Amino acid sequence: MVVPSLKLQDLIEEIRGAKTQAQEREVIQKECAHIRASFRDGDPLHRHRQLAKLLYVHMLGYPAHFGQMECLKLIASPRFTDKRVGYLGAMLLLDERQDAHLLITNSIKNDLSQGIQAVQGLALCTLSTMGSAEMCRDLATEVEKLLLQPSSYVRKKAVLTAVHMIRKVPELSNIFLPPCAQLLHERHHGGAPAGEDPPDSGDNGIFHRTQYIWSQRPLPAGPDTSSPSDSGPEPRREQ
Repeated sequence: MVVPSLKLQDLIEEIRGAKTQAQEREVIQKECAHIRASFRDGDPLHRHRQLAKLLYVHMLGYPAHFGQMECLKLIASPRFTDKRVGYLGAMLLLDERQDAHLLITNSIKNDLSQGIQAVQGLALCTLSTMGSAEMCRDLATEVEKLLLQPSSYVRKKAVLTAVHMIRKVPELSNIFLPPCAQLLHERHHGGAPAGEDPPDSGDNGIFHRTQYIWSQRPLPAGPDTSSPSDSGPEPRREQ
């Protein structure tokens, strides 16, 4: 039997109503105990609610590492309500320092292959946030396919994910440069995030512009060449 616990809204109100730091810790510790009990009992219907409360506790600075595996379970769930909270939890609780982040690679690959745009967007956002170099190599092909999808919603998220992948694994730029050259011909602002060249500027110029845009090396800051006159007149000196 699952131990009854507060709803997210009630938990927020109770935490905000705490007058001291000690009272706040007491409320959070008590609720975390309920959340742990619910995870142990394996309640599938309320798992996303418990994880949502745990993520709120995590944003307040309290430990929430015991919810990492629950993120993986929610991501693998077929329900969108579970996936939404699971992917959010993965972005907040997982990074390259935890080995558990590699376990969601197959789930992300399956979600990227689906035709549901909302699910693909969740997977792309998570991959662009916490994807390691190994994950980027494994999922580069799936992201490349989404760069030329008809939906601008998916394309713009795939572009941001490709930027993250190239920063992690620079040699992946050879995969993403050709579709990016095509994206720069678009007039949709979401699909052509860096399309500064007009469509009739020529393929050669677009290709070189794409290489610059996708480069992970920022341009070095040049010397300050501003003249004294640019900064306005000098203040008058008192005699």
